[in-house]
Parts: sequence; C-alpha cells; structure tokens
Amino acid sequence: MNKDTRIAETWFHMGTYLASVGRYEQAIGCFHRMRAEENVPRSWIGEAYCLDRLGRSTEAMGCSEKALRLDPSDTDSLFMKGKALAHLGQFEAALQILTSLTHLDAAHSGGFDQAIVINPRDASAWMDKGKCLQN
Repeated sequence: MNKDTRIAETWFHMGTYLASVGRYEQAIGCFHRMRAEENVPRSWIGEAYCLDRLGRSTEAMGCSEKALRLDPSDTDSLFMKGKALAHLGQFEAALQILTSLTHLDAAHSGGFDQAIVINPRDASAWMDKGKCLQN
C-alpha cells in the first residue's frame, strides 16, 4: 500500500507544534497517526521527546529503541536514548552514547536540532548543541 507522505508530514508538523506549546499527550497522538502513514524514526523520536517531557523515561527509551531499529545511525534516536538513560539513572550508558554524539561534525548534531525544532525555547537543547559543536 503506497501511502501519501504529505499526510505523514502534516501529522509530524502538527505533533511538533503541539509539543512546542506543551500539549504532549495530543502531540503523541499525532506521532501515532504519522506512523500509520509512514513508519520513520522521527515519528518515534517525536513521541520519545514528549514522553521524556512528561517524565515517562522508560517509555521514551522504548520509542528511541524502535527508532534505532529503523535506522541504527540516526543521531536523533541516539540522543533521545542517551537522555532517557540519564533520566533512568543509567549514567555510564548515557555518557557513552552522548559522548559518541559529541564526536560527530556540525552537520550531524541532529539530536539537539530535533529538540530545537520541537521547542525552539528549550535552553538546555541549545546549550547541549553548543557543547557538542565545541568539541
């Protein structure tokens, strides 16, 4: 079945907007609907971001892992997995993942970019992106 990717894009943009204004549960619904059209890593990462903001780190970790199954090198997925691990108290594993991201060049600081797209006022994402690019 060939689905229209424009519909998936619409759900993605609606989800990112809702997340940016703190309506995380509604945003999660949009990311679910996006996956009905196109199962891509960023649908899982959008959901992981919302779950993380809601304090549901175990679920955020699961979404990150599903995204990584679709694309093991996706930097957004790696970033969210590292963030979820840190929130779950698994600091060594989180540090290993997040440190690996700091070795990527400026064009691949995607995890921070995804967080910034979802919420341009996320000061910690901007700060972490700066740290990543500094190394």
